[in-house]
Amino acid sequence: MAAGLACALVIGACGCSFSSESTSTSTLTTEVTNEDGTTGKTTTESTATVGTDGASSSTFTTSETIVNVDEWEAAWKGTSSTGETIFYAQSPDDYSQALLAIYNPDTQALETYIGGYEMVADTALRITDAGNGEAYVIENLSNADENGAVELNLGDVHGTVTLAPCTITELIDAISEVDVDGVFVSK
Repeated sequence: MAAGLACALVIGACGCSFSSESTSTSTLTTEVTNEDGTTGKTTTESTATVGTDGASSSTFTTSETIVNVDEWEAAWKGTSSTGETIFYAQSPDDYSQALLAIYNPDTQALETYIGGYEMVADTALRITDAGNGEAYVIENLSNADENGAVELNLGDVHGTVTLAPCTITELIDAISEVDVDGVFVSK
């Protein structure tokens, strides 16, 4: 990244003091794609600060997970009983991944889960987010009707919803419209 120079002038009751420090930051990003189609991306950032009173260094690591949905075909969207827009998609069976996004138009909040899924009961499915490990359980998941629509229960907070089928491209485009900063979807 860029190196910067910061200077501070401190005036106290007993006189003046001058302090100078130099800061440099470097970033390294690695990316690995697993055989299940999940791409793990790890970014390590190291910051070194050298001041007049010594040198200090700190390092921190953040990571994010990218799931490739290009080959997914099963996607649905709809409006819940609470007025939120619900987006849902599943990968082909051999990957066992799912995506759930809940958009609240009043607060403009986008709650998202994408990662592995498993059936925890005959009509309940749990998605575990690959990025942060949080899980969300969808209850009363119905079989698709003759039009391909599915009904599900998202609990007391998000209500119930009937989702109409759509293409994965339509789903991603719709999520991108509400994810204006590209936090969840990157094309």
